[in-house]
Amino acid sequence: MRCVRRQMWSLVSMLLRRHPGLQVAETQHGIALFKPDDDARFLLIDRDGDLVIAADRPWPTLDELLAAAPDGEKLTDLEYAVGLEPPPMTPPSTPAVLAYRTLALLMAITLDDKREWQIRGVWQETISGAHHIKAFLVPFPVAAARAETNRTHESYRRSYLPYWAVLRAGEPVALVDTYGFVHVGSQVFSLPELYTAHARRLTPTVAAALGEVLP
Repeated sequence: MRCVRRQMWSLVSMLLRRHPGLQVAETQHGIALFKPDDDARFLLIDRDGDLVIAADRPWPTLDELLAAAPDGEKLTDLEYAVGLEPPPMTPPSTPAVLAYRTLALLMAITLDDKREWQIRGVWQETISGAHHIKAFLVPFPVAAARAETNRTHESYRRSYLPYWAVLRAGEPVALVDTYGFVHVGSQVFSLPELYTAHARRLTPTVAAALGEVLP
């Protein structure tokens, strides 16, 4: 299960790096990706490591897809299958992309820790409908205040979709949002600022933002 979680976030990170405008949400089945201004998911990465898309042929598992990632062929095939035009080059990382790259690296760093690490969406779509997990926001007052403020101006989904809780042994220890901020308690770190300060290197950026909670 840990390996599957790491692979899920690796693929999310890879796709968002190439297509920064995509949206990501947690569902009862796994992680779903949406195109901008479209509520219909075009790709589901389920919790068993399978890719679920509307296609007339079977797709490789996460294991197979990521094993072939260096040559990019399978990733490009996947992009075409879900209606994404492969970019000629990888665009610069936006704050949201930095957030997803941070989550992917976090899952790789914590893979062998004795404690269980999870990334959970504050906004979730379940069988009973969409809802947000208030307990995930409570430990992070700056993010909680922003989400509540935005709720008065945006749709319910858009207000909570940007927030991803980092759980260690079931407890939220950090929050990463797609505005490009990492929240650790009342502390707030700007990923773009840290990324620039560390010469656009992700590992020291993540260590600077999340070092307090990392193993």
